[in-house]
Amino acid sequence: MMEELRPGRVLAYTTVSTTLDRLHKKGIVSRKSVSGRTGQKYVYSFPGNPGLEKQVVNRMVDRLVSAFGPSVASTIYDRLSEVSPDEAAKLRETVDAKVKQRRVDGKA
Repeated sequence: MMEELRPGRVLAYTTVSTTLDRLHKKGIVSRKSVSGRTGQKYVYSFPGNPGLEKQVVNRMVDRLVSAFGPSVASTIYDRLSEVSPDEAAKLRETVDAKVKQRRVDGKA
């Protein structure tokens, strides 16, 4: 199964660099210029855009569920022990609200 998820070819440095530059121009990633031993370089990061983060996470979860099935949910649940207590409380509230809404909508 893991073999199916690996890319079929090695990506060139210039391909990755060009893609990151385009994502930066679209505002999807941010970057800062830093000096290194080999000169100036960019360090890219994902900006704190909650809407965009949610969209990316949803797409990744969809891909994981498609590849591995429902067992992904239990793995995510197991990893919640690594989340801070405050963040875990927020997640619990969000999940509880979604469950209540599904009951109201008649979906559960």
